Amino acid sequence: MPEGSSMAVLCIGAAHLDRKARALRPVVGGSSNPVSTRTAPGGVARNVAAGLARLGAEVGMLTRVGRDPEGDAVIAALEAEGIGTELVTRSPQRPTACYTALLGPDGELAVAFADMAVYDELLPARIERLMPRMAAFPNWFLDCNLPRETLEYLVANRPVQTRLLVDAVSVPKAVKLDGLLAGVDTVFANRDEAAVLTGLAIRAPLDVCVAGARLLEAGARRAVITLGVEGAFLATLDEFAFLPALPAAVREVTGAGDATIAGFICGLMRDLTPAAALRLGLACAAMALESEGAVPTELNVAAALRRAGLDPVPA
Repeated sequence: MPEGSSMAVLCIGAAHLDRKARALRPVVGGSSNPVSTRTAPGGVARNVAAGLARLGAEVGMLTRVGRDPEGDAVIAALEAEGIGTELVTRSPQRPTACYTALLGPDGELAVAFADMAVYDELLPARIERLMPRMAAFPNWFLDCNLPRETLEYLVANRPVQTRLLVDAVSVPKAVKLDGLLAGVDTVFANRDEAAVLTGLAIRAPLDVCVAGARLLEAGARRAVITLGVEGAFLATLDEFAFLPALPAAVREVTGAGDATIAGFICGLMRDLTPAAALRLGLACAAMALESEGAVPTELNVAAALRRAGLDPVPA
């Protein structure tokens, strides 16, 4: 157990297998498309957990998988990353979740399909039994693959000193955060998710600023709005800042947002300013964009700090 370690994080949410098909030519709808395929561990919380583990954090994972070979593979992959699996539970009824993506030749997402029903079993009654062990982690990261009532329970019942960070995940899932941002340390959202959370059409930089302000007004201490090739926007009670994306030779976009989150959390735990932490996150994102995997194999804190142009800092 990581009790007493400020570099310990519990990631709560999705951990499953990603099946990716990359088109060899421009995607044609309603037709068979030649592709190359790959299966690898995925899930927002899992990707963030793996990124944090490679950045030197002590990481635990709370998720639910099926009693099937896919669930065995997910648990084995977590353990191979050095991620604690004591809080992973298994469903006798539902299969392990899966995410299937079709990517264009440029690595951009064309369409994706997600079977996430097993996460509906992560209800407060099940989480409550795990709370004594969860309390050993001073940092919690949640993704919105969790049921709304579970997000509500965790926000309301986290230990007082626990830093709570939440990712909206997708437009349909972002609505789960309505009314839940009070007390959240940091909320992460892309442009479309931020529009859902704030009820604001985001078309221009000023709209991004207004959206950030609204997320703070809703109770979040910080908001990070990712903007793709334009970088990211940081809103805190003390500053608003646009940070540019770092140059990258893009191979695949999957996992870049999760890498941004992992780097940002790592930066906060290393006592960087929020703006410097976000720059570290953008450096991790650039490394992810240049990798075929959601979590770059070469990711480590020294490499990420160099990529971000930041001086090394002690753990």
